[in-house]
Amino acid sequence: IRSGLEGQPGHVAVALVTGDRSGLSPQTQESLRRSGLAHILAISGLHMALVTLTVIWLVRQCLVFVPGLAERHAIKKWAVGAGFAAATLYLFLAGAGVATQRAWIMLSVMMLAALLDRQAITMRSVAIAALIVLAIAPSSLFQPGFQMSFAAVAALVAAYRQWTDWQVRGARRVEYHRQAPGIGRKIAGYFAGLTVTSLIAGVATALFAAWHFHRIVPLGIAANLLAMPVVSLAVMPLCLLAMLLMPYGFETLALKPLGQAIEAVLGISDMVIGHH
Repeated sequence: IRSGLEGQPGHVAVALVTGDRSGLSPQTQESLRRSGLAHILAISGLHMALVTLTVIWLVRQCLVFVPGLAERHAIKKWAVGAGFAAATLYLFLAGAGVATQRAWIMLSVMMLAALLDRQAITMRSVAIAALIVLAIAPSSLFQPGFQMSFAAVAALVAAYRQWTDWQVRGARRVEYHRQAPGIGRKIAGYFAGLTVTSLIAGVATALFAAWHFHRIVPLGIAANLLAMPVVSLAVMPLCLLAMLLMPYGFETLALKPLGQAIEAVLGISDMVIGHH
């Protein structure tokens, strides 16, 4: 990765793929901390979910094009199985750190629920994942990573359940034919969801961050709103594509645009801290 992508973008890419942050400069790390974007350097639920969901979506789209296959077989479960394999590979590729193990356990519980035709995004799944993590490492209860990750996930799951319940009640009250949303509405919905997600996760983890790290990030939500679309739609998919192309020697095709996307994220971080 470093031979195909020089400078800090290359070191950030290495950190995202393997968890090795030794090449990152103190300036880059401090900039990301002060802007509230340091979480993108730790391979945790965000990265694991983006890689897993990308694989699930790609496999499912490919299987749909096989004539008659979707009608005879549950291709959704096949795609989830491929996502689980990708998540497990990412776990060992990244060195199986504590945060990565925790993310893998949480995603595995949710994918198992999907394979068993149960609701994946429930507070029960979060509780089961927390119990498994605590059974393996009880001392993690007092670590900031455990507290902040489960606080954020629990808050997001609770908000998601409230939102879906509200939609169901609204659909029962109003009976009419809904048109499929257009591209503009989909884009607006994506950014609205990103805004709400950043706000909920930020509020849920703020007290833990202030207690453990003795700092708050007043413009963290703004930084995440600007940077996370780039991370979600460009950085992590290009990291995955580079890994898939690497055995064939074509990783440069993905590393060059990946470097540009990472530079955009670092530029957003520097811009935000300049307005503190």
